[in-house]
Parts: sequence; C-alpha cells; structure tokens
Amino acid sequence: MFDLDMEFSKIIHKYLTVEYKENKRDLIYGKVYKILRSKCFKKNIAMWGVGDLNNPEETYVSKFLNVFADSLQNTKCLVDMRREIEGKELLGLPIVLPDKMFKYNVDVILVTSYRSRKYIVKEIQAQYPNIPYLDVYEELEKMGFNVDADIFAEDDKYIDLYYQKEKYLNAININDQEEEFQKLLIMYADIKDVYYICKCINECEINDYSFISKINKLREELIQLMEKVRETIVHRSDIVVWFQDAFRNIDWYDSEKKQFRVLKNISKKSICMVNSYSTAPVTYESLYSIITGNLPFEGKVYDTKFRFNIEEFAFLKKALEENYYIKYYIDEAFDFFYPNKRLETYYKKYLPEIIWEILQQMCVDDKNTLHFAYALKELHVPFLCGCFSQEPTRTLFSRMGLEGENGNWHDIKVQFADCLKYFDEELENFFAMLGDDTMMILFSDHSHVVYDQYESKPFYLYYNNLEKSVKNVFMIYKKTWEHKVYDSLVSMIDFNDIAMKIFSEKSLQLPNRESIQYQYYPIQNISIRENAKYFNGEDYIDGIECCYDGNEIKVKTPNKKECIEKVPY
Repeated sequence: MFDLDMEFSKIIHKYLTVEYKENKRDLIYGKVYKILRSKCFKKNIAMWGVGDLNNPEETYVSKFLNVFADSLQNTKCLVDMRREIEGKELLGLPIVLPDKMFKYNVDVILVTSYRSRKYIVKEIQAQYPNIPYLDVYEELEKMGFNVDADIFAEDDKYIDLYYQKEKYLNAININDQEEEFQKLLIMYADIKDVYYICKCINECEINDYSFISKINKLREELIQLMEKVRETIVHRSDIVVWFQDAFRNIDWYDSEKKQFRVLKNISKKSICMVNSYSTAPVTYESLYSIITGNLPFEGKVYDTKFRFNIEEFAFLKKALEENYYIKYYIDEAFDFFYPNKRLETYYKKYLPEIIWEILQQMCVDDKNTLHFAYALKELHVPFLCGCFSQEPTRTLFSRMGLEGENGNWHDIKVQFADCLKYFDEELENFFAMLGDDTMMILFSDHSHVVYDQYESKPFYLYYNNLEKSVKNVFMIYKKTWEHKVYDSLVSMIDFNDIAMKIFSEKSLQLPNRESIQYQYYPIQNISIRENAKYFNGEDYIDGIECCYDGNEIKVKTPNKKECIEKVPY
C-alpha cells in the first residue's frame, strides 16, 4: 500500500517549477447546484435581472437556466426595471416590471445579476419584503467562498487546456515555449491526466537539450509510478461500476459490420450486450429505472430531488450484504445518493481524476471494494474533453438536434470525435491497470442526437430513432472471462437482476424479452417547449410512451394519439 497522490505530487514538483492557478468555477459550481436545489426546487420562481437582450444566450437568465435548469423548472417570469423591455420574452418567459410580479404567485426571487445584485436586493426588500430572495453569491460567502467575479466568467479546465496548448504552440522564443509547455503539463497534472502528460512530452518540439532531458525524466518516473500502481492493485478482487453518461451504442458498436469502435480492445475481451436499451432518453429518468427496476412513469422521478438511498439500488444493497465497501465518485453537482455512513463519497468532475481517485483508493485500501463512478462531461453535451483538434464551442442541451440548422454540424462532429478519442484512450489505459480478479461493469444511461447534417428537429422527435435516443452501452469485463456478444433485446430496467447474477453466481442470465419499453417525460425546459410549435411537435412534449419489439415501435402520447412505426435501418 502507498499514497499515490503524495508520490505523484513529489514527481511533479521535482521537475515542473511553474505555478497553476486553479479554476474557480469548478470549485463553486457544485455548491451553487446544492443552493438552488434546496432553495428553489418545486417553487414558483421569479428571476430578477435579465441582462442584454441583444445577446440573448449571454444574458444572466440564459446562463442560469442553461446551466442549472433542473432546479429552475418552475420559473414563471423575469423581472427587470427597464421599461423598454417590458412585455418582451426570453426563453419563452415574460419580462415584467417589478410591480407586475405579484401576478405570478412567486415563492422565491432569484437574483441573477452579479454587478447589480446588492441594488436588486434592496429593491426586493422594499417592494416584496414577504417574499424570500436568493442571492447565490451571498450564500456562497456564507459557505466560505468569497466570489469576486460572475460565476459564469471562469471557463472549464478542458477549455483552459486547449488555449494553454495554443499559447505553447504559438510561443516564439525558447524561454516562452518552455514556460508555456510547463504550464500545460501542470494543468494536465491538476486533473491527474498522466497519460496526456506523457503524450505531450512524447510530442514536444522544443529544441533544447537540457529541457528535453528534464521532461523525459519526468515521463520516465511517471511510467515507473504507474507500473508500481499496477503491481500494487494486481491482486485486488474489486468491482468497478462505471456509469458513463450519454455513451451511445452507435459509437461503441457497428451493428452492420459487427465491429467495436470505441473501447474496441476491451470490448473484444468482454461480455457485451449490443442490443441494450435504456428506459428514457435523459439521465434521471433512465437512472430511476436502473436503480429501482421500474419505468419512469411508475415513479415520481422529479419529486425526490433526483436522489436515492443506496438500499433502493438492489445491486449495491447486495454488495453491502456481502461485506463490500462502497466508494462513490461523482461530480458534486449531480450527486444522486443520499449521504450514508456505508457510502464513501469522493467529489470528482473530470474523467482522468475519477480514474486517478479509484486507483488511489485501491493503493491505500486492502478491503474488497465496489467502486461506483459516474462520468458526465466527456460524452455529454456540451462535449468537452482534454484534447481538442480545433477551438471548442459549447453546445446547449436545448439545441440538441437543432445545431445543423445553422450549418455548424461539422464543427460539432469534429469536437465530438475528439471527445470519443479522449474517452477511448483514458478508459483503455484504466482497464489495462486492473488485475485479473477485478470486475468492471460499464453502462450508459441513454443515447442522444449530437448532430444531424440532414435534418434539424428537437431531440424528442427522435423518439423513433433508437440509435439517437435510447440505445445504450452495457458491457461486463474481467480478464479471466470468456468474450461473448449477445444481440438479444436487453432493457436497463433489468440491470439489478443481471448484475446480481454476475455478482453472486459469476454467470450471465439475460431475461427473455420480446420487447423493450421506453418513455419520454413531459418536457420541463421552457425554451424547448416553445420550439415545439415550429416543428409540429406539440403532441410530443407532454410525454411519450414507446414499445419496441425489434422491428416496430408502438407510440402513444397523452392526447390519445397512437401509431405503429417501422424502425428505420
């Protein structure tokens, strides 16, 4: 046993001398999610402070609704003191003067503006003293975070990496090159991406012998460190449950050629269910089915703040009964389990740092452990990763399926390909670290559109395109097991039964299904609902039920519209 973090830190500080300024945004976003969930969830909200309507996507309101949409679904109106914008709309929400806000039965007022927040708070206290207000900056200060800038001003670490690499590549003199290159390596070290530190060193073009000699020694010591990790964990009998959000089956497996694309080397050694389907096209609804074994419509998915007790998850409950320790790796903003003394939680956001933390725990702990990891960023909108081939852009969830209408589908295609490549490299290297007795269960929760170069329509109108809606990834890997590919229908509603059979009997038994069901919950996002009328999609925004038998889909909507559709090849 050894402390991987400490060994890594020693090596980095031995060879790299520049300092890294940590991204503030990553430190506070999780806190803001928690604040909004506790103060705004299921309440009628007024958002006070609109911003510049000449640039709608950059307004305070748009940023809050796009980033924290789950907690702000009940927003009723936008409040602003400028009479010239009274009566206009933004994201389908009416803009009203303060004295008109009483018409909307508001329970809480969210102060959106950073610069004007103190003035807005005074106005609220004067005009609406009985309605509670929420200033997230004030709440962050109470938690010990003194934020001295707009929370949306800081960028993502992955995007920071791209611009830092550009600084290095565009540096003219050798001193600047060396400094910018060191900064790049430090930034990769910050997210514990050893693979890309070594890759950058391999590709370094700086023509200075002493510098090249130094960073080559850095690479050699990192390789030695990872070999030490491999030797330390080789005999472990752990279980790793890897939940990769939005990992599409179509990117994993080519059903026509019957070949694996992403994770192909590992998949060729795994038990692969290549015809697996989630029960919904979005995370929380499909996760509800994975955990509880029920369809989304059978439970009030959005009435519980998206959180579960671990005992509700039959597979985790079984592991506890078998005296496994459970360690849980999650972005703080998306924590879906209630605190539990038998659940050790590690808040991690980026793919390589999740992998690193699992390895760290394996190196310091000698107990049989189930590691449950949730990775969101890399394959989910807005498609960000640690290695971009071109300048990255942010795709909004509300634009899913619509990006092609502006002719920018090609840029998204390239960026998404970068993300797949990065994910592939990181996971392949992680799998290679695991010993013979460690089992990996990898699954995704749904598919998604990403881009469509031929037509532009909202994501929910892809209900009859399973490759771009609910066909997911489900595979089980252990070095000593025989590779098998199953093409029978599999529903993620059966996840617990399948996983527990594997866990207890070391065998796979798939339920005999003649069909699978999936459901679209009523659309909550206001801007998406507003778009429906332009695509003749009003029949599909209040819920869709689908049943697929391998050839046809039976579709039903709340207005009794029912039809049977052939599945396009």
